[in-house]
Amino acid sequence: MGVSWQKSFVPIVLFFLAGSSLALVSACDDGDESPGQATAQPSALAPSAAASSANHSSRPSTGVEVLDRLLTAIDQGDRDAVLDIVRFQSKSCETQISAAGGGPECPSGTAAGSLVPAVEGGRCQGAWLRRDQAGEVLDLVLSADPEVFAVSKWRPTSGTASLAYTVILSDSPLVHAAPSMVVTDEGVISINAGCSASAREMASRYTEFVILPPT
Repeated sequence: MGVSWQKSFVPIVLFFLAGSSLALVSACDDGDESPGQATAQPSALAPSAAASSANHSSRPSTGVEVLDRLLTAIDQGDRDAVLDIVRFQSKSCETQISAAGGGPECPSGTAAGSLVPAVEGGRCQGAWLRRDQAGEVLDLVLSADPEVFAVSKWRPTSGTASLAYTVILSDSPLVHAAPSMVVTDEGVISINAGCSASAREMASRYTEFVILPPT
């Protein structure tokens, strides 16, 4: 049996609003690294033509099927559709999360070390989140009715994916920062609720986009 809404939602979401340590990456990175690839950094790619994020109703296809599905789900505020695109990995759970980067937390009644589907996410430092916890992070992100600010394209320096895309969302008034998600051809591999950087600050770190930030 999973952790109840009252037990799991309060520590996760309220910690996010207060700036807790649960998160995808360090405060200076704001979700730029690919989860499970601690050394991955966006490498420079030559600038290319890209769509504008100004009007998603007329947004052309990015040419990446999983990315198009994710953008549509975000535009519609469809949390379950986003969850269906998330690539969960089997991770050994912990009964006590003593430091950032640990987890996932074992569901109630589950022994430590049991395998639990999880994805990296949070705010400012790495943590593995169960599906229900990832859903709560998405509730926080989508409750602000975000726009897709930009989508960058970059090459991870480790792992199996040849390309990764960072979906940068508009600044959230709840956390005063820009949420983001990292997606590869396998699906969403991280969900970041926003740490310290604005959407424009995050976009300034990239050189190639499939959706350009607004001018």
